[in-house]
Amino acid sequence: MRARRGAAALLCVAAWPGLAGAQALQDRPFEDRQQDPDLSVVERRHPELDPLGIPLGSFLVEPSIDLGTQYDSNIYALDQDPIDDLIVTAGANLAIRSDWSRNALNASASVSSRQYLQAERESTTDYQLAAGGRLDLERGYLDLSLETAKLTQSRRDVDAPGAADRPIRFHSTGGTLVGEYPFGQVTARAGLDWHRYRFNDAQAISGAPLPQDFRDRDVFSTLARVDYAVSPALALYVDATANRRSYRRLGPAGFDRDSWGFTVEGGADFDITRQVRGHFQAGYLSQEGPNRSWWAKGLSGRGRIEWFAKPVLTITVEGGRRIEDAAQADTPAYLSTDIIARADYELLRSLIVSAEAGYTWDTFQGTGGRAERPQWAGGARYRMGRGAVYELRYEHLGQDSSAASGLRNFRDDRILLTVRFQR
Repeated sequence: MRARRGAAALLCVAAWPGLAGAQALQDRPFEDRQQDPDLSVVERRHPELDPLGIPLGSFLVEPSIDLGTQYDSNIYALDQDPIDDLIVTAGANLAIRSDWSRNALNASASVSSRQYLQAERESTTDYQLAAGGRLDLERGYLDLSLETAKLTQSRRDVDAPGAADRPIRFHSTGGTLVGEYPFGQVTARAGLDWHRYRFNDAQAISGAPLPQDFRDRDVFSTLARVDYAVSPALALYVDATANRRSYRRLGPAGFDRDSWGFTVEGGADFDITRQVRGHFQAGYLSQEGPNRSWWAKGLSGRGRIEWFAKPVLTITVEGGRRIEDAAQADTPAYLSTDIIARADYELLRSLIVSAEAGYTWDTFQGTGGRAERPQWAGGARYRMGRGAVYELRYEHLGQDSSAASGLRNFRDDRILLTVRFQR
């Protein structure tokens, strides 16, 4: 049965491939979708409701504040005797962008806090800082983005350390440089991406040390893509990525987690009768450790397809297959395959209701561990004029795992109510 489900997942990815790591380059559409009048329900602009921002010379400042409350039925993602709690959330966001006809500069900062009413040790505060710019050339452009963040690993992650007495904290820093140059119907893109991850050591519930520095790593990637515009509504492309993942330390028992890999894919970016648009691609991926101590390879793919079933209804299907770094000490990585479908309905110009369902299959290298994660969600978003956005959302996530220590089985339900005040 598991083999049949895996085969079905790969068939879905071949038809609807999608979500994957560094997609700033690969998933860039061949035409500017923001100029397309047939934007999806969620992307559609409403000038009478959209925030205006604060002009500051030739820049626009966009501030916002988020407040909310959340009920979580299983805050530790436990298989048995789940513990629930109420959580108060708060956040502040500030974005600044230029309003120039050519070239661009932008910067953003955000801070978010989650305060648990009973399990106070689960409370966290995260922040993110980002800046970037685009240099428009006579033909083409160069785009640079930089970011740094202090974040928290979710207890619901597939391989989050379940024995930790509090959530794992880590610091992420990185940058991406992308260039594009058109040659008539052909457009070439290339880029470099670097990200560094540093994890805080933790402590087990028993009081024993729970080191996390074996997860510290630098990931360097090179990216290239060539598009050929067959028509204004269809482009064919080939893209390739190569990466090197370098760990600061050997894993427990001297296990070397360094690896290198590549992905080569071909695909199409399309807009069919202005009712169906998107992209899909498929190809081959490979990631291997030193002296082929482990090797993951096989079919890769990703994509996103939007169907404008009605002017007020957008249906989206996306999915993908990729290699992710593992948090477990006995395995360096896992192969993740996922697919998700979503429907957004504009009940009123100011009210959108949504529903989604998805499934993820994760296979861990070296241990044979597997996890299957069904999920579904639904909610509504209401915009009260320009200044406030209310959102109510329900989420369910399950996990069924086998054949690997450290992987858990759990069910978790969340109800979230948030309001964003914006200018």
